[in-house]
Amino acid sequence: MESIKLKFPDNSVREFAKGVTGKEVAKSISNSLARDALAIEFNGEVWDLSRKIDTDGTIKILKWEDPGGKYAYWHSSAHLMAESIESLFPMMLSKRYFSRNSWRRKRFSLNSALPSSALSITFFR
Repeated sequence: MESIKLKFPDNSVREFAKGVTGKEVAKSISNSLARDALAIEFNGEVWDLSRKIDTDGTIKILKWEDPGGKYAYWHSSAHLMAESIESLFPMMLSKRYFSRNSWRRKRFSLNSALPSSALSITFFR
């Protein structure tokens, strides 16, 4: 089995099986870290915990206290909210159209695209 080497913020290096996820790396350190982890920073990029790591690199487990952890949390929350709103009001937040041989999306702001009651309905669904 192939392995990869991950360097941690304390400069320690550990070996893992190729294809390990950020969640598995966090769990190998401690169960509480795996519970608190929101994302990882791999080679300077914020990654989802379920994304497979296939190359050597530097890693940091991101929690709420970290700016990257907050970014991942709010970014994911925005996607969940948008999906919820679109399920109630189809085609209100974005509209797909075909242009120049590919599908494109036009985005709308919440204020102009939704009825005033939309947000309260979404949160109580």
